[in-house]
Amino acid sequence: MSVQNLQSNAIRGSYMHEIMDKTIDEIYADMVTVFGPGARDAFITKDGQPYYTRDGKEVIQSLKFDNELSMYILKIIYQAVFNQAKAVGDGTTTVAVLYTTLYRIIRMQIEKGMISFL
Repeated sequence: MSVQNLQSNAIRGSYMHEIMDKTIDEIYADMVTVFGPGARDAFITKDGQPYYTRDGKEVIQSLKFDNELSMYILKIIYQAVFNQAKAVGDGTTTVAVLYTTLYRIIRMQIEKGMISFL
């Protein structure tokens, strides 16, 4: 018995890393604009209406991606932001910027060969 046309929906290797990197970069770019003393208002749509905010939780909640993996990454970061808002009530943008920055630093270290996984 031979199995033909067997396909997996798994995303691996450089294609997966490319999606992850682009997703993190997009989230970072959206969040850093509402971060810190030089923050600007973000224009989002809330309940079908235009809305301006500097709240990181509202900004990240408004983000959507076409890719399933990207939505999963967004969900992970949103959970951290949501828990920060629930526990402290502030610092949601900081958490999102921190997580995305940590990812970017770790990816850079891996590409330079400074970190490796067995």
